[in-house]
Amino acid sequence: MRKVLIIGAGAVQVAGIRRAREMGFHVIAADDNPDAPGLALADQADVGHVKDVAHITALAKAAGVEGIFSIAVESAVKTIAAVCHALGLPGLTPEAAENATNKQRMREAWEWSGIASPASVPCSSVNDTHAAADRLGFPVVVKPADSAGSRGVSFVASKAELPAAHAQALAHSAAGTVLVEEFMHGVEMSVEAFVAGGRFFSLALSDKIRTEPPYLLDTTVLFPSEQPVAIQDEALRMVEKAAEVLGIDSAPIHAEVMVTPNGPMMVELAARGPGFKVFTEMIPWVTGIDVVRELIRLSVGETPDFAHPLRRGAVLRFPEAPPGRVRRISGVDDARNVPGVTDLEVYCREGDVVRPLTSGADRVGHIIAMAETRAEALAAVREAETKLRIETEPQ
Repeated sequence: MRKVLIIGAGAVQVAGIRRAREMGFHVIAADDNPDAPGLALADQADVGHVKDVAHITALAKAAGVEGIFSIAVESAVKTIAAVCHALGLPGLTPEAAENATNKQRMREAWEWSGIASPASVPCSSVNDTHAAADRLGFPVVVKPADSAGSRGVSFVASKAELPAAHAQALAHSAAGTVLVEEFMHGVEMSVEAFVAGGRFFSLALSDKIRTEPPYLLDTTVLFPSEQPVAIQDEALRMVEKAAEVLGIDSAPIHAEVMVTPNGPMMVELAARGPGFKVFTEMIPWVTGIDVVRELIRLSVGETPDFAHPLRRGAVLRFPEAPPGRVRRISGVDDARNVPGVTDLEVYCREGDVVRPLTSGADRVGHIIAMAETRAEALAAVREAETKLRIETEPQ
């Protein structure tokens, strides 16, 4: 039986494990957590550090796998690239994986290639951060050079805020590097795509709504984008070139673009699919493409099919609750039963503490709605939010 290895066996990976088995593959799942739900669903489970390249290489070689993949896991990108390179399997090159996970390298590559993106200065000390902010002018964005999920990212409006922002970014950077970047005013879009065989395949574009500063966190993702067609086309051309410059091939792409008064500018680009069931459920609904299946096919060297005749609507909303201790949660079943709502999860429980939104870890839940149009999906999300109640009290 043909074998594949999936890196990570958490909830988001379950769809990949199930689909690969349905396609007839023997599935090996590797995860650091022995309680990861996907381990029980795989044909073979391996509990070990997924960033341990030597261990994963030995595992893949011994099993004779034909492909290695992961879904929406940033920490798996470099591991998969290194193992695929060592074993001659299809996948990103190690250099491309480094480019796609290190924002400093990303910015430098785009600047060298003339791709519009914010001015960015790498810093290692608070003094460096102060000097960079003075040079760029306030407001600025301070972020770790090598993190994901908005962890450690801050909007900084004044000098007084810089030390705390630097410390928070540094705490989330394994490389010990903080980036101080020009703040871009505008509306954010995401571009979901694949690069396969050197060709760029666009799948879907969405619009994003974010929290107010100082933290810049997505609260709503809406498919399809309602930006003017000319702006969408320019964004697609920009993302295609941005991916090419980074050397990305044989991978999905999740890119963020800011539509500024001066036109689209690149925010970031990841060589993986988006999380929160956007990749596994929303994009397949919006486009009609089983992207999980095509990702698996790509990982074993087959030619994927990205033809998509559909352009339906979908909305992902992260409901908010006032900071404090959760006193009562109600209306969950009523919200789930709203027509069009396909998924609703509340992460917190009574007695938990809700913190201010600073990163994805502070979210209290999500609602997904899918319909023929974006307007219908958004209406379903709004109705579900009126029924869901997360009541908190001051600590």
